[in-house]
Amino acid sequence: MSRVVQLCGRAPSAAMVPPDLGCARWIIGSAYHEHVGTAYTRVFDVHPVEGDVYHKGIRALRPDAWAWYGQQDRPVYLIAAHPDVPTSVAYPRQALTRFGARGCCAFSSTIDHMMALALLEGFTEIHLCGVRLNAIEEWVTQRECLAYWIGRAEASGVVVETDPVAALCIPEVLYGFGEPTGARRAPGAPVVVYGVPGAP
Repeated sequence: MSRVVQLCGRAPSAAMVPPDLGCARWIIGSAYHEHVGTAYTRVFDVHPVEGDVYHKGIRALRPDAWAWYGQQDRPVYLIAAHPDVPTSVAYPRQALTRFGARGCCAFSSTIDHMMALALLEGFTEIHLCGVRLNAIEEWVTQRECLAYWIGRAEASGVVVETDPVAALCIPEVLYGFGEPTGARRAPGAPVVVYGVPGAP
């Protein structure tokens, strides 16, 4: 029997994906306002609450989101459980050691953490909704890690669906051979050639 999870990012298309009431729907906390009133089942904000040398902290950067987390009746995954968020759950970082050395380091965004946990929990289908990684800063720091997790999932027999305008889509032409792959870009999707968005 299929176990399906929708992992919802920050692109506007995430809010347009109709919730499948038969599957789990996990959302990124920084985009919570787009999912209020929807059938999300978990919230993720894998950042320090008070800040450190790498991040200013959830409370400082997103005080509205932090207040919203404290009102939730569904699990809110944080780096560690926090008394201000009664339904908070510590993200199970140590459990991810089962993925090996490379897997334990391949985290550059909250979506990576969500993908890894979905694999750990045995989901058989992962739908990436509103996860595009089309911005240059996302390409530089995030696309490679998410591509790793997609590859790892598919190698395990997990079906992964991506946003039709995502930079993660399969190119239309097979590199080197010039043969069609059968993939189709949606209108407005970035051209992906040689791994560089928009290359001629």
